[in-house]
Amino acid sequence: MIEATAILLSLQGYNATGLNQIIRESATPKGSLYFHFPGGKEELAVAALLAVGAETQHKVQSALQTSDRVGDAIAAFVLVLADELQASDFCKGCPIATVAMEASATSDRLRQICEQIYRSWFTPIEQKLIDSGFSAAESRAWATLTWASIEGALLLSRTRRTVEPLETIATQLKTILNQDLTTK
Repeated sequence: MIEATAILLSLQGYNATGLNQIIRESATPKGSLYFHFPGGKEELAVAALLAVGAETQHKVQSALQTSDRVGDAIAAFVLVLADELQASDFCKGCPIATVAMEASATSDRLRQICEQIYRSWFTPIEQKLIDSGFSAAESRAWATLTWASIEGALLLSRTRRTVEPLETIATQLKTILNQDLTTK
């Protein structure tokens, strides 16, 4: 149920994802849903978001270990996202963004979970930047710029049905971050 919910949330958002669809897609009895998730759809969505958030955090951390140069490592992560988006035929973008944009105004619990997940994605990037010689304040700023760029590029890539925006930010972030290190 958690996996099916995560996929549906990524594809169509929180409001368009119904319990009957989750039950159908996960091939589980309806009684199992309320047994495991007595809070219903919102509780199941939280579990799905946390699971996909942890999976993405692992991808971030793995990509950051691919290079000592922070720009190269971040570019590697962005290109992983580009490959995944293309493999999904431009259907699966950020697994959190759709819910964050849609449900933040109506569910404080979902908003808080999305914020917690984003923070878990920012932290390893901030640490990599600090380890590369950036100050804590610079690292927070660069992590914000990096994630804002990634989210925007995912949206543009899905809309345009091309990974070019992701490839562009991968190249630009790599150049800017690696260049900034040489000026320190």
